[in-house]
Amino acid sequence: MVRQRAGILSIVLAFNISLHADQMPAGNGWGSYVDKRTVVGVMSGVVVALLVMAYYKVRAIADYTGNTPIGVVRLGELNDAELVVSQIQGFASNPLIKGILLLADSPGGAAGTSYVVHHEILRAKKFKPVVALIENGCYSGGYYAVSAAHYVVASGTAGIGNIGVISRHHYVTNAQRYALEGLGVLSGIVHEEQVFAGHSKVTASTYVPLTPNQRHEFQGLVDQTYQLMLTDIARARKLDIAAQAAWAEGQIFLAPHALSLGLIDQIGTISDLKGVLRPLLKKYGMGCYGEVILVPAVSMLNVVSKYILTKAQGSQTSVRFPLELHA
Repeated sequence: MVRQRAGILSIVLAFNISLHADQMPAGNGWGSYVDKRTVVGVMSGVVVALLVMAYYKVRAIADYTGNTPIGVVRLGELNDAELVVSQIQGFASNPLIKGILLLADSPGGAAGTSYVVHHEILRAKKFKPVVALIENGCYSGGYYAVSAAHYVVASGTAGIGNIGVISRHHYVTNAQRYALEGLGVLSGIVHEEQVFAGHSKVTASTYVPLTPNQRHEFQGLVDQTYQLMLTDIARARKLDIAAQAAWAEGQIFLAPHALSLGLIDQIGTISDLKGVLRPLLKKYGMGCYGEVILVPAVSMLNVVSKYILTKAQGSQTSVRFPLELHA
């Protein structure tokens, strides 16, 4: 009822103002330089906007009252942690949001980004439950991230796994360069000569292949990243890291196999996750009342609720890890 009144009031008021546009008194002030109908149109728009904002504030409170709002964060390809981290942090600090749902359909991504999202989920779990749903597929760095959740549900046909790390080195061979020059593609381009100090400074140069020593150095970086990834996943999922050959050698598993390995907790849908949330909320001393409402990170409900119940705490710190290692 309150929502309807707010919406009707905004429409009636805007219409009433527009009807009286011709009755605005003429004068020597700013009104004489601006068309009266234009001014009234702008004023009407402002009034309507304010009333719509008030309407959504009321709607946010009405929708949350007696129900259990769960914040939704979508995980796709993970090459920049800033947006996902800000959404997770926003839901974790929002007192109206009772938990976080990760909707994961991810091919993987940068190793650094996956690491950051994984550990940000662990931090969020200190305040409220975090669950994940894999609909189609979640691989490598994407799985690394969601493995930190309390509970992971996947559809019966979802692909899961491909756990591993890869680093690529691209370079142009002399033969390719000569061929391109012969075709006129590289004509007139100045060739680069590198003067450097430090024997590893030009490792992965695009002009030369890797030397045996450089390849050994790169393999060491890949191996270290891989071990860190394995350790985090095994700890989060309570897996035996000594049995990594069964689950962490780049294999891709369908959900039933992933379930048998302990990579997920259940085969199901979002309805099953809603049921899982009830006991998790009790562990945090929060009840699960009414309906479970899924609140997208960019929804008006989430924006308004944070506006109403929390004060602005400044901009989030950008988190960027532009690594060349991909998980």
